[in-house]
Amino acid sequence: MKHRLLIASFVILLAFKASAQQSIKQILKGRANAEEPLSTAKEAMKLIGKEVYIADTVYGWSTINNSLKVLYLGNKKPKQALAILLKGNEIKINPKECIGSKMYVSGNVILYKNRPTIIVTDTYQLGMRIQI
Repeated sequence: MKHRLLIASFVILLAFKASAQQSIKQILKGRANAEEPLSTAKEAMKLIGKEVYIADTVYGWSTINNSLKVLYLGNKKPKQALAILLKGNEIKINPKECIGSKMYVSGNVILYKNRPTIIVTDTYQLGMRIQI
C-alpha cells in the first residue's frame, strides 16, 4: 500500500514538473532558445545583416574617445575577424582585462570599413546567455 502511494506521488510530481516547464516555454515565447547557434568571430563575415550570438577570444583593443572603444576578436588588428564597438559611457568594462579571455556578444553584424563589426550600446549584449 505504501509503495502504491509513493509511486502515485512520484507520477504526480513528474506531471506537475512537465506542465510547469511547458508554461515557462510559453511565457518566454522563444526568447531563450537552448538550440540557438553559437558562432565564432571567423564566421562573422558570412553573417552580415544577421542577429548573432558570438563567442571568441579578445586579441586586442583600442580607444577612439571616452565613449567609444573597440575590441578585436579572432585575431590581432589589422587581421581581426570581428570588431566590437563599445559605444557609450554606460558600458563599464576594462578592455585591458579582456585580452586573452573569451568574450560573449550578441548583436547585428554590419560591415564597417570592410570588416564585420557589432556595435554594442548596452551591457545586456555582453556576457553569457542563460540557456533554458
